[in-house]
Amino acid sequence: MMAGLTERSLDRAMKGLFQRDDDLCANAIADDEEIDQLEKQIDKDGVDILLRFQPVASDLRRVVSAMKLSSNLERMADQATNIARRARKLNRHPP
Repeated sequence: MMAGLTERSLDRAMKGLFQRDDDLCANAIADDEEIDQLEKQIDKDGVDILLRFQPVASDLRRVVSAMKLSSNLERMADQATNIARRARKLNRHPP
């Protein structure tokens, strides 16, 4: 789910840039809040699992990997937001 949202956000930001479409840029920016919340929830759930269940090595790797992956996806979504914001500024000027 989070990867799909991040991909959609990046796609919207890039299309907004290339097609000079402020609505797509606004949608990409709006997606960022949901992605931020998902990253926080995954981190919280990961810490809860680590504290409650003391997972064995293989499970521990999965939990830590999920937490790292969510952080990277959130960072990618932040970059998509930056692209969308800059695209909106560029769209104010004639091509």
